[in-house]
Amino acid sequence: MSKRRLIDIKTMAEKYGCSVHEIAGAIAWD
Repeated sequence: MSKRRLIDIKTMAEKYGCSVHEIAGAIAWD
């Protein structure tokens, strides 16, 4: 996973108030 993607996930996590792991998991299952 690229750093840019990781930054996007972090931003989404902050925006939606959920954990980075939850979002990463959702993307992994996408």
